Amino acid sequence: MARQAGVLTFFDGFLLAWLPAIRRKLNVQSCSADRPDEDVQLFGRYAGARAGTRLIGYAERAAQTRAWVPLPWELDRLQFSATQGLHECLSWRGLPLFKSVFDLALYPMLLWNIRPANIIELGSGLGGSALWFADMLRCQGTDGHVYSIDCHRPALEDPDVSFVEGDCDHIESVLQGPSLDNMSHPWIVVEDVHVNTIGILRHMAPRLQRGDYIIVEDSRTKQGDLAVFDSDWGGAFSVDTWYTDFFGRNMTCSADAIFVWL
Repeated sequence: MARQAGVLTFFDGFLLAWLPAIRRKLNVQSCSADRPDEDVQLFGRYAGARAGTRLIGYAERAAQTRAWVPLPWELDRLQFSATQGLHECLSWRGLPLFKSVFDLALYPMLLWNIRPANIIELGSGLGGSALWFADMLRCQGTDGHVYSIDCHRPALEDPDVSFVEGDCDHIESVLQGPSLDNMSHPWIVVEDVHVNTIGILRHMAPRLQRGDYIIVEDSRTKQGDLAVFDSDWGGAFSVDTWYTDFFGRNMTCSADAIFVWL
């Protein structure tokens, strides 16, 4: 709350209104370990999640997620599916922008905190996402560049975006090692291409440096690849739960998949 200059978020206000009732229930004899009050139990789960370690290995995190029972403020699968838009998708500069409303809020915070010299986006689509990243960097005064790779190059021009035509199924021929090795850090790598996920991760990971991020979007269908990636790297990458759980557990398209190199 100190970072907010004492101004409450909606959820802060909810908690402050809820806490007196929790305290009263904790003082009631019937609120025993064998018959815990539902509100007390719920508050305990919230407090436990909030007190958890920010950076956690993927294997441990994935096991927790499999056992996770959603808290009341967390969206279910159907509700989350509406967060890119219901009748059509969000847009940026008139182009489709296939990101959830949660990720549109999370990425600017990540960009500000990391100040990336380069963003490498795998999967351009029609180019809206790359332009959005470039606009966010300019808005924040960050001197960074966006490289966006896809089989079909969008017919767009931006001084801070390089659209690269290439097949991500053969990522090693598109983004060759020597050229990557000469690029300034920090990096944010965004895998949003839906092909060759493990090949992309294996190609990019050795070239990352400490503090770089690699993010796998739409990751709920890519958990097998993430498990292999984690096995490859022996826990060198951790899930940054400050971002994945900012709005609730995995309220992002990158569920358990916002990784930072430690």
